[in-house]
Parts: sequence; C-alpha cells; structure tokens
Amino acid sequence: MNELEHRLEQTLTARADTVVAGERLSGDAVVAAGRAARRRRRRGLVGAVTAGALAVVMGATVLVQTRSVGTVPESPGSAPAPSEFTAQPEPVFSPPGAPSVTSLGFDVAAEAGNLVIPADGAEFVVPLPRGQTLTGLVRVPSGRVLESYLDAQGDEAGFYLWFMPHGARLIDLGRLWGNTAVSSDGRRLVVAGGDDHMDVTAYELPSLRPIAQVRVEGSGPLVRGIAGDWVVLSDTAGDGSPTRAHTWNLRTGALRTTDADVNIWGVTDDGRVLRRVRQGERSGCVDLVAVTDLPTVRLTGLCSLSVALWSTAGGSLSPDGRWALLSTTADDGPVWIRVADLRAGEWRPVRSGLPEVGSISFWDTEQSVIFWADSWEYYRCRPAGSCVRLAVPLLAQGAIIGERRG
Repeated sequence: MNELEHRLEQTLTARADTVVAGERLSGDAVVAAGRAARRRRRRGLVGAVTAGALAVVMGATVLVQTRSVGTVPESPGSAPAPSEFTAQPEPVFSPPGAPSVTSLGFDVAAEAGNLVIPADGAEFVVPLPRGQTLTGLVRVPSGRVLESYLDAQGDEAGFYLWFMPHGARLIDLGRLWGNTAVSSDGRRLVVAGGDDHMDVTAYELPSLRPIAQVRVEGSGPLVRGIAGDWVVLSDTAGDGSPTRAHTWNLRTGALRTTDADVNIWGVTDDGRVLRRVRQGERSGCVDLVAVTDLPTVRLTGLCSLSVALWSTAGGSLSPDGRWALLSTTADDGPVWIRVADLRAGEWRPVRSGLPEVGSISFWDTEQSVIFWADSWEYYRCRPAGSCVRLAVPLLAQGAIIGERRG
C-alpha cells in the first residue's frame, strides 16, 4: 500500500460509520473500489474519496503557533504557484434543467487545476504550491478550510490542511493525518492527529488560536462531531467495527471514555449522539443519548436480533436528531429511520431509493442530505422523500461540492 492509499484508508476509516449504499461501506471495501477507480482513470482514487468524504474528513499538524496569519504557503512541493487568482472560462453545468449546486449556495472545486467556483463571487485558483492538488473544502463565515494532496516521492507525499481567510493569503496548517471537523457555526476547527497522531486540538476561527488540546492513547483518535463545548471522538477501526468513544469538554478539558465499544453514527447540533452497542455477534441496541451520558453504555433504545438491523453497516444522523439513514445489506439498500421509533424500540424502515453505490457527503440542512454517486453525479435527498439530481460543473476529473458551516 502506497502513501496515498494509506491516507485514503485512514480517511475512509474515519467515515466507516457513514452511510455508503450497497456493500461498499467498510473501509477495506471502499479502498478496494478506489483502487479499481484508480486503474480506470488517473487520480481516480483521490476523486472517489474526496467526493465521498469531502472536507469534513481531514486531519493536520497545525503549525500556526510558529507562523503569523497571512504567511505565504510553505508546504513541501515545487516552487509556489502564482498567488494571484486566475479567471477561468464559464463552466458548463450538467444535467441541463436540474438545480445547480451553486444556486443552492455551495462552492464547487475541481479535482484538477485547484479551481474554486464560489456560490457567490468570481471563480479563482487556489494558490497552492506546485504539485499540490485541491481535494476538499469547507466554507465558513471567515473564509475556507481546504485540503490538498501532494503527489511526490518520499516523506513529503501526503495530505495537507490550509486556511484561506476572505481577502487574505493562504495559510499553511501542515500535514493531515487524522481528520477534522468544523462546528456548525463555523467558528471552531477540531483537528485529530498531527505529528503526534494521538493529539486532538481545537482552534478558534479565523484567529487559529488554540482553544484546547488532549491526548488520546490508542489506535488514533477521530473526530465524530462537535456540539457547543463538547467534542465526540472515537478510536480508529479499519473495518467500521465498534471501538472506544470519548467525550471531550473544551471548557473544562475533561476527557471521558465509554465503558464499552460502540459505533457512533452522528452527533446533533444540540449535543445528542446516535450510538450502537453490540452484545455478541447478532444482538445489541441503537439509541440516541445525551453526550454527557455516552461514556456509560447501557442497553437502551431499539434492542433486537433483527437481521435487517444488525446487518446495518453504518448510519448518518440528521443535525436535529429526527432522522437517520442506515445502510443495510438487504436488497432494499439504505433506509430512512425515524429516531423516535428507535428510541421506542421499533424498527419501521422507509426505503430511500438512493443510488446503489455512493455515500452521504454531508447534511446541508436539518432535513436534507447531499449524496455523492460519481465524480459528476450528486443528489439532494430528503428523509422519506425523493432524491433530486443536482447540476454540477463539468470540471476536469470531477467536481467536489464544498460544505457550508455557519
């Protein structure tokens, strides 16, 4: 496994509990699919992952303490690209007649050329050093959090994290090893992993002032969600199996670990966590619990031996905690579930009608998700409703839809 595939496996591991249609949910399965895509087209492996995971799956060695805001990028690579934004030809959106992603307020990035098409404003090229390829972005009120990949020989190859404040120069935040998350208001960035892969650090945006840091010993921490002063973390697992989870309070610094292995399927904006705990091979419980109650694991919620439920490989929770999209190995594919039904111990799935292969990119509202199916194929789906194909620009090697936070 090369450096790129190693990073991709880490990235996919971070999303192993996120819905992917059909049987391609596990990290190993998606890595294998990515390798096949890489054989089909140049950089296919990068494109498959970044379109599925996007910018919310990032990690970094954050070096802002030793660099002033507004410094020129210093990441490894060839001579820096020009710092001036470069105008590009007007892109063609496809399919015709479909609502465009920019009309819905999303930025779009090209997998080649480091081009960004903002939802509002002129197109520009991100001035990354030569050799760096833009692979993801999250727009926040103060600017954009960006991810890139350096395709090179030796230790410099890998993923990097950047911050571009509005109207200011690109800031180099270092290597990406774990993953990152941005708070719903776009004012906090939490980075799991860095030079020391066991560290988790929270930063204020746009100042990049460190708020808190904690060390989580084990296989490497991953950020699962942010809710106010609370951050939900979990250990890394290569196949999406249950692991230890952790609650971390940014104000007090307190870190608590679950007393049983769990899957984390989402964190609401108000601090509730959808978790699954197993008992044996085919039994266990799914419940929505308060973040403060997560460390003490109890068999509450929907407890069942149901094959449909326990063949569920992953899930994704809506920001308001009302709906979950669960991926099963059943012929019907991913299904919508009312969380209130789970809490009441009932299993009443609603067919989603989602494409057979793909993954949730992100929830864009409390009641809609952006679903990636292929490099230029995205859908907007509503719980228990239909999916609408979105028009995306026909950019070289595929389009990446950027998430909005705040």
